[in-house]
Amino acid sequence: MVLTQRLVALIAVAWWGLVAPPQALAKTVGSAVFSVAGVAVDVTASDAAEAKAQAVALGQRRALDRLFRRLVPVSDYQRLAVPDDGAITELVGGFEVADERVAPNRYIASLTFHFKPNDISRLLRDQGIPHAVTPSQPVVVLPLYRAGEELLLWEDGNLWRAAWANLPLPDGLIRVIVPLGELADVVLIDARQADEGRRDRLAILAERYGTGDVAIAEATASLDPLLDIPTVQVALRRFQEEGVRIGGGTYSGLASDALTSVLAVAAKATRTQLEEEWKEANLLRYDREGTLAVDIPVKSLADWLDIHRRLVDVALVRKTELEALSPRFARVLLHYLGDVSHLAGALANGGLELIRDGDLWVLRRPAAAARAAAASAGSPAAKGSASE
Repeated sequence: MVLTQRLVALIAVAWWGLVAPPQALAKTVGSAVFSVAGVAVDVTASDAAEAKAQAVALGQRRALDRLFRRLVPVSDYQRLAVPDDGAITELVGGFEVADERVAPNRYIASLTFHFKPNDISRLLRDQGIPHAVTPSQPVVVLPLYRAGEELLLWEDGNLWRAAWANLPLPDGLIRVIVPLGELADVVLIDARQADEGRRDRLAILAERYGTGDVAIAEATASLDPLLDIPTVQVALRRFQEEGVRIGGGTYSGLASDALTSVLAVAAKATRTQLEEEWKEANLLRYDREGTLAVDIPVKSLADWLDIHRRLVDVALVRKTELEALSPRFARVLLHYLGDVSHLAGALANGGLELIRDGDLWVLRRPAAAARAAAASAGSPAAKGSASE
């Protein structure tokens, strides 16, 4: 039997004989991946109402463009057929308004749009546009700067690290962490060790930032003595369990450009390269679907609702079927896109761990996360927020 999220929640309430706060049962299916925040609008029209209507229409179009750029590889973006304003409205599940200012004929605000995940994926699938929807775990980037004979990482004068620090907030599926160079960072790894790719040091650094993915972006700056043109060459090494991925590029400015400007361009392009690599490696495969029966250990109604919420937020999971439910576990049949390895990675990014236990698959929150959730659920602050 196929159960909606609300029906699953109601069944769980009946089984345990507990009453959950209405907010716990009213959570909507969606994902932060399909939400676009900080869309600035400033529209002047015949009156305030018309200005607001035009601003919302403009904002949702800008938001959809940002969402498409987040999900679709650059190589396929130009093939997109963008829908008209009415069709875009149908793709929006809701929106929020901040910093609103209204004049007699002007409307200014910052808007956040929440798009319907299934409708967006269906639109792209119907157009034959490959796309990714799974966010990555954080990637720690160490900006290593080679200037003449100097090799800088945490040291003052590392213009390359400054360029990364000044990048605008990312809007893609990948979260990049550039360490601030605190004492713990400096003790863990220095410029020479980073240049050597010391995996032992990088592993400890990755653990410090809660990830398993570290990239060393080494920039070498030079100046053409005849043309006075600054050039930055980037060598990107991404250290992962399966090996080291190599990338990079060369970036040149004009005679009037400062080196810092070229470094800023190079940093943004390198981060984009990381984002595009992730998208290409995690494209949805609509031609490959599977089903997997999983056992989910649960201790309470709140525990089950939290795990189920995380499940429905994973875009690779197309449908869930509840096959059995007891006070100690739930058995769920997952319908998903791709293969089990992709599913496991997507679940991990959603705070869930998929493991093989003999002939069974077990889905659970990692032990540390489960302990934290249990502690939070028992705290006075958590109880207060749940009843609001």
